[in-house]
Amino acid sequence: MRAVVILLALAGCEITRAPDLVERPRWHFDADAHYESSCVDARAFVRKSGREGFGVAIQLVNHRDCHVRISGSWHVAGRVTTVAPIDLDMHGHSLRYGWLPVYFDNNAVWNNGDDAGELVLVVDSGETQAPLWTIHMHQQWGTP
Repeated sequence: MRAVVILLALAGCEITRAPDLVERPRWHFDADAHYESSCVDARAFVRKSGREGFGVAIQLVNHRDCHVRISGSWHVAGRVTTVAPIDLDMHGHSLRYGWLPVYFDNNAVWNNGDDAGELVLVVDSGETQAPLWTIHMHQQWGTP
């Protein structure tokens, strides 16, 4: 009798699994996200994407000794979110990585149908003018 009760209880249950990357929306760059200056070359990669935002890894290679500060903001659905800055001392000819977590209510953005945004970064490496690095992004299901 006990086995029958357990089987009846399990008959209504569905075993679920976590969705694969192709089964959920992710943020992607519209083009290659590359930045060049006299001090440093940088390349960005989306490493995480989820309900509470996304994370970008920044790869930096310097040409001379300098301090690099990357700060900026995320623009989506008429809202602006400030991004925590990256501060790195670059010596010699080195390769370093920085992490930019971008926190916002991505679940609401997706549910509202907003699938495009801009990551606007300022790369300050001590040059007279710190140019903007604008990365256009879109959100879609899975990998591009």
